[in-house]
Amino acid sequence: MYAPYPRLLRDPRIGVATHGVISNICGITYPIQPPLDPDLVEAFKRQGLSVSRFLRDAAKKAKDLFIWSMSNTYETALLTLEFNNTNLATIGDATGLRGSSSAGSFYVGLHTADVGEAGDATTNEATFTGYGRQAVARTSGGWTISGNGVSNAAAITFGQNSGSDQTVGFFSISAGTDGTGVETVVRYGPLIASGATWLPFTAKTDDTITIPGNPFSVDDRIVLAAAYDGSLPTGITQGTIYWVKTVSSNDITISTTQGGSTLDITAVGSGVCIKAKPLSVRGGIDSVQFAIGTLVSKID
Repeated sequence: MYAPYPRLLRDPRIGVATHGVISNICGITYPIQPPLDPDLVEAFKRQGLSVSRFLRDAAKKAKDLFIWSMSNTYETALLTLEFNNTNLATIGDATGLRGSSSAGSFYVGLHTADVGEAGDATTNEATFTGYGRQAVARTSGGWTISGNGVSNAAAITFGQNSGSDQTVGFFSISAGTDGTGVETVVRYGPLIASGATWLPFTAKTDDTITIPGNPFSVDDRIVLAAAYDGSLPTGITQGTIYWVKTVSSNDITISTTQGGSTLDITAVGSGVCIKAKPLSVRGGIDSVQFAIGTLVSKID
């Protein structure tokens, strides 16, 4: 199963409040209504506080609390354009955003480590003998759109490994002409356990990670990622597949190896995590297949 990293988008309409107006990035100003209560202003003065600074700091914090989203209808239409090459109507004119003259394919790849935001289809790509990216047509025969999600409409099967063993833990979906070389990645993320979801966590410098409703057990595999505009705790690397070392209620510790040393967390932080399921592709034995509907991506 495929789990794209979660993303939240900041609302560009929210700006910084100074001296009675809120200015957005386009330079448009909005008056703050109603005017500030004179008694409130006086109370701030008695405490030696600046009203304008308070408003400015509050607005800066508020910027990170607001997100913008798409309607359900638009999410479905956007995915249908992207994965089924169907026009997204009524943008600009009745026809809207056009699909390409030839639908072509997306290419599904396997990776031994995280692709990353700056990566491409070759980044940490699998190299086992018999491997190659698999073409999936940008049609309803290749991809099924349901609400805000898209999944593979047919099984995706990679060639059997006829060489040395290799472990893969990540996927990519890329856009290109032939599925080889450098291609633009349009989706990527870790291989995850069936039914797994992204969960929030906080971490402390005693090396514990707290996950409300913790679903993990000792020796589970886990991937941690920063939430939007946030920072991971120092010591944790995004995209690394860790081992769960200990579990105590909602608290866990992790290690880079099974049963190894506890990962040293040197600064607090937070983010999201998910149960990973890397695959060991054994030489002369294994191939990798995604059954129908198991490669899933959603717009949230």
